[in-house]
Amino acid sequence: MNLGDPSKQSLSRVNKRDYLAAEDAWTGNVNTTEEWSRATDDAWIEVQLEFPMRIFDESSTKIYISMNGLLSLTDPGKISSLPPKSLPIDPASCGSPCIPDNTLAVLWQDLYIPPNMPGLTVEWAYHEPTTSVPQLGHHYHFFWTLCQKGAHIGTPGPGKPCGDATRQVLMNYYEKRPGMFYLTWTDIPDDLKQPFVVGAQAYPKYLSGAYPGKYQDSNQACLILDTQKNTATAGDPLKC
Repeated sequence: MNLGDPSKQSLSRVNKRDYLAAEDAWTGNVNTTEEWSRATDDAWIEVQLEFPMRIFDESSTKIYISMNGLLSLTDPGKISSLPPKSLPIDPASCGSPCIPDNTLAVLWQDLYIPPNMPGLTVEWAYHEPTTSVPQLGHHYHFFWTLCQKGAHIGTPGPGKPCGDATRQVLMNYYEKRPGMFYLTWTDIPDDLKQPFVVGAQAYPKYLSGAYPGKYQDSNQACLILDTQKNTATAGDPLKC
């Protein structure tokens, strides 16, 4: 993990009993300062994986996670703010700043952790196979729980630190299912005025997805992006 950038020095590492590896996070709390919020806003963090992640024909054990709901196999360099755009985006001709190639968009929007606001994180955890579900093999969970800039914050509630401006998504990735990404969003308003971008690309290959809306009577939505079959399938969040 690269901790050379000031925005990356505020990572916390905690061991959890239910995880078989460490979990890392950007974490908002009551001691977060304006300076910290600015340093992490639009930032990326480099993460070394225990097994390769694959997007279309590209794979890597080193990935980069963005505060703005992106995950890339390509080093974003000095890229900071990136307004969301529909995929595909040609990295060679889109100008600067530009999305790095070989990128997954799970909730691409202008997201951040405001100062002094607990309960907001970007975090990931590695799991080894368990005896209860050995068929899953080695896998990762990636979580984004953040505020959307420009959205009305409203009244905070359980699991919604920013009220209606809270954006939450979980992405699961399994070693035995390369190129497949399981996305689960929680409590996303169905009437977003600023919709987020969902999809994947390894230009010129790309896969466009869309937030499918809450599943039946639940507060969650599920979408499975399969970059090997080039499909985006909505369904039951319990299957994500």
